[in-house]
Amino acid sequence: MNAPCELVLVNTPADLPEALRDAALAHLATVTRRTADDLAALWSHPRPVLARTADRAEALRLQQDIRRAGWHSELREAAPPVVRPAAVAAPERVCPACTHTNAPLARFCGDCGAALPALPVRAPSQHDSDHDDALGATARSVAGLAGLPAVRGFSIGALFDEVFKRRTPAEIEDHLMAGTLRTTPLVTDVSCDWPRPWMFARLFLLSAFLFVMFWAGYRYFANDNLVPGTMVIGSFVVPMTVVLLFYELNAPRNVSLLLVAKLVLLGGAWSLVISLVLFKLGKDVSSLIGASAAGLIEETGKLAAVVFATRSLSSVRYRYTLNGLLFGAAVGAGFAAFESAGYAFVQLVKGGFGAMDNIILLRGGLSPFGHVVWTAITAGALWRVKGALSYHGTLLAERRFLGLFVTAVVCHAIWNAPFSIGPGLTKYVLLGVVAWMIALSLVQDGLGQVRREQQSVGTPTA
Repeated sequence: MNAPCELVLVNTPADLPEALRDAALAHLATVTRRTADDLAALWSHPRPVLARTADRAEALRLQQDIRRAGWHSELREAAPPVVRPAAVAAPERVCPACTHTNAPLARFCGDCGAALPALPVRAPSQHDSDHDDALGATARSVAGLAGLPAVRGFSIGALFDEVFKRRTPAEIEDHLMAGTLRTTPLVTDVSCDWPRPWMFARLFLLSAFLFVMFWAGYRYFANDNLVPGTMVIGSFVVPMTVVLLFYELNAPRNVSLLLVAKLVLLGGAWSLVISLVLFKLGKDVSSLIGASAAGLIEETGKLAAVVFATRSLSSVRYRYTLNGLLFGAAVGAGFAAFESAGYAFVQLVKGGFGAMDNIILLRGGLSPFGHVVWTAITAGALWRVKGALSYHGTLLAERRFLGLFVTAVVCHAIWNAPFSIGPGLTKYVLLGVVAWMIALSLVQDGLGQVRREQQSVGTPTA
């Protein structure tokens, strides 16, 4: 006899507008053959049970119907609730800025985002403290100019302090398997602390090793068959590293690597084609302001590619600002990598392997400060105003979107402008710092969105 099982609706968008919520309920009621009133009674519950049955085959068919409707359900064995023993008493951490009570091991306040006093196990050095204070002041200033809340509780040391921690193969596989219908965590189980990514650094080291292997192989053996590998790997190393960083910053963990790969390849290709069409249509603008016209044209083309590539995705499932940041970073990375490969090929034809090598290293070193983060900002800004709504033109007129879109366009236009700021690559580094401060502010805003959704279902944030 089959064990009883139940279908549970996860990632419930409790903060949907009433009109959209009613439409969603009616749609889901049709699929599950339940009344909208029955579902409405479960709507505020963090794990609403849609159906219980002893027939597992019937439950699997119903789960497929729910999936086709754009919802995420989980099939589990029906069992009485587990009564967990009371945890050993531990001192709660009170925020000195707003007096909010936080979990014993929390590092940042779950209400205002301020950094809590350091835990005794790790006291930062004076050098780290001074660096974080300066970085925090810069972040607050840039965020204010962009119309975003000041970045609080951010520490560059804490953000990357797990990069060199030893991981087992099983941990790595589990880390990379998030985002599918079966592996997306409940929003109530998501941490709203600043993420601590680590996998991106390993991807960079592995990819850099492969690039050096191809490069050294060509230099030693002079075998032309190694040139395409050098060109492709060199063009993709850094953009893909930055994309994986945004993947790890996506706290809801509801985006799969397969979807990211599609956005990098298809979205990157579409963004190039759309931009070329816009350049042809806007040739008068290009002739008027020169290379700076790429700021408006290419940022528009890349954002259009993001919208086109994600148009069929569920707006309810992918409703977070952090999702928009990741989608934009993926399309921007594809654009940057394909463009770098094109420049590398041109240099190879004109100046040989050495010229190609130089352009790959230059563009690779600057790519974290350019297309990837710019498109992440514009797409994150769009998702910030869109949320769980479907695309419509009025979203582009929202002030919260326009301000950030114009900021990315201006950064790109100054990047291409024929003047320098200070010696060497100073201009590009400064523009990159500005862009990343805005991106980090959007990450903080996205974490706040998740926190508010958790609070709407009565779940305390860690």
